[in-house]
This record gives sequence, structure tokens and C-alpha cells, in this order.
Amino acid sequence: YVQISDRLHSRDTIDAGQVVLTADPVDLLATGGGSVAEVAVVEGDRVEAGQVLAVVDYFVAGSQVSTERLEVTAPAAGIVSKVLVVPGSVVMGGTRMATMYEPSKIYFKAPLTYDDASDVRAGATAKIDVPGLGKVDATATAVQPDFGNAADGENERLSQLILEPVDPSVV
Repeated sequence: YVQISDRLHSRDTIDAGQVVLTADPVDLLATGGGSVAEVAVVEGDRVEAGQVLAVVDYFVAGSQVSTERLEVTAPAAGIVSKVLVVPGSVVMGGTRMATMYEPSKIYFKAPLTYDDASDVRAGATAKIDVPGLGKVDATATAVQPDFGNAADGENERLSQLILEPVDPSVV
């Protein structure tokens, strides 16, 4: 559930159903053809910008035996969400090797009825009960209509409440 503190009406709790953690993924791609020599991370690892995630022996054009060893590094601080290669994997240019996300760019989405949405304003503070994380403090940043989920009654039409964690490092 989402508990809203700075509301326009007297109720202090909205049952927003399932809250979805959303992040724009950052795909880490191979820059050429080669063989993965080392994978230095696992799913769930927190990484710093520039940290080595994998090492690839790239094939040098025009040579069947010559390779160039290059490191695949994190473009920003974040959390590794998927590792798609293992040592020995053969990759081509553009092959997705791993996916990560930046905690500073994550947000939550929660469905609201139009009635509940009219009670919430941008800037309202909230506590989100997130499975596996517990209660997370967040700020409502927007209420967006969700026309694809309209139900029969006007009050049952849904909106999306967009919330940003106050401290992104907790997710």
C-alpha cells in the first residue's frame, strides 16, 4: 500500500494495490566480436562508475589468432540486474552482455482510482510498502491518466501515481 501524508482530504492511507518499481535499463553491449574471458559481477551487485564488469578478448581483424583484451566497464554507478554471459561465451558487436540500472533514476508506479487521484498532489510524501525492501519513503511527482484501464464506472477509471524514493540508495 501507499500511505500519503500531505493529502488534500482527511484520509491518510490509499490502497494503491501493487506498486511497481520502474527503472530505465542500461544495456552493456559488446563493441566487437570476441570471447568473454572473465565476468566480474553477478546479478544484484552494486557497482561504481568505471568498475570492470567483464573482460573480453576481441578478435583482431585480419588475424585468426591475434586478440585484443578489453574491459567492459559500468558507465555509471548502479545495480547489475542481469548478467547474460559467462566466461567462454562468444559475443558479436552489439551483443547485450549485461543490464544494469542507476538507482538515482528509479521510480515507483501505483494504480489509483480517479477518486483517490483527486486527493493526491505532486510533492506529497508517501510510505510505500515494498516486498523485500520494507517501507520506503517517497515523494509523489505526478498523477497520470491511464486510459487503457478504464472500467465501467467513472470512479473506477484508473490513474498512475508516480513516486520517487527520497533515498534512492535503499532500493
